[in-house]
Amino acid sequence: MIGLISLAYAVKELGKRAPSFDGMLVAVMLLFWTLLLSSAAMLNYLLPYNAAVYCKSPALPYWA
Repeated sequence: MIGLISLAYAVKELGKRAPSFDGMLVAVMLLFWTLLLSSAAMLNYLLPYNAAVYCKSPALPYWA
């Protein structure tokens, strides 16, 4: 969801005559963090030995 918003924000910035560097930086950072968090969540979902096996706490990621 955040990735879609940041992508729309980047398209809006590129549509301007002179896109601001700060706006593009914010959009790229949001997209980066979205991809990072979603890939971490997918890894935690796909790996059979996740945090619930190791430390009995589902709130922690598997690498904690």
